[in-house]
This record gives sequence, structure tokens and C-alpha cells, in this order.
Amino acid sequence: MRIVAGQYGGRTIKTPEGQDTRPTLERVKQAMFSSIQNDIPGATVLDLFSGSGSLGIEALSRGANLVIFNDNNPEVVALIEENLATLKITKNYELNCLDYQRLLEQLAKRTIKFDVVLLDPPYKDLINQEIVSSLLRHNNLAEACVIIIETDRKTPSEDIVGFKRKEHAFGNVKFNVYRR
Repeated sequence: MRIVAGQYGGRTIKTPEGQDTRPTLERVKQAMFSSIQNDIPGATVLDLFSGSGSLGIEALSRGANLVIFNDNNPEVVALIEENLATLKITKNYELNCLDYQRLLEQLAKRTIKFDVVLLDPPYKDLINQEIVSSLLRHNNLAEACVIIIETDRKTPSEDIVGFKRKEHAFGNVKFNVYRR
């Protein structure tokens, strides 16, 4: 998998083997970040289901101030750590190996506010509304935050109260960009 743009643009990272993790296609990632390119520099980013770390690393490459990576699979987290080390990224990130609900509980106790939230959970898990509700309830979203949710094309898109939604589709995948 290739980093599309920014400081690490053109560099490659490893992706997990097997079917448990589904890396975001390069063209989807490129469209995703093109739609939020002005939101990334200086941003605090949550990459809740990190997989290879591709989305969070793309955000760091494009100038994010902080990326919080999370995945509940220790082998995948080790791969993210390896990808960060390969790129010589030593700061501006936190790496967690927690169930997403546990991380949300920990974030609720912090004063952190995310400018960008990247949600790409397993497609069969319909948990995006639950996650956004938790972040809103605990005041973890910046006033002008952007949320990107990737799903399969068949999953109905949902609106989020207080956010405008724009949908982008690529083959069997789509993502929605939500802006406050």
C-alpha cells in the first residue's frame, strides 16, 4: 500500500495478510483525503479501526498534528508500529490496542477534541452511529470537525444530526464525509 501525498508520499507500507483486515483502496484513500485536504494540516485525528495504519499515516504525511491510532488486534498494532518505524515517524501519534468501546471510554475522560475522525470498522458491524454519539456526548469533537465513514456500497448511508453529508462511491465501497 502506498502513501498518496505529503511528506511520505510515494512510500509504501505493509498491510496485514488474510481477510480480517480490509485496507482502504488507494484510489478511495486518495479521494477521501482530497475531500478533506484543507482540514488535515494541524489537525487532531482519530483513526479508530486502524488496520495497517494507512489512513492515519496519510493524515500524518499531510501535516496532522496528532493521530490516535487504534486497533484491537495486537498483530495488526505491531504492523502499524513497524510501518511507523519504517517511515521514521517517532512523534505526533498515539498507538492503542483496545476494543473501540474501551478507547471511547478513555477518550471521554480526556479533554481531547478531534478535528477529523476516520471510521472504517468491519463492514458487518453497524456501529458508526454509536461511535459518533459517544464522541458527541463526551464533547470529543471540535466545533468544525469532519467525520469520514467508509462502508460497503450496500450499507444505507445515515445522516448525523448537525452534520451535512456528502457521499462518494467507488465500486463496492463508499465513504461519506460529514461536516458540522
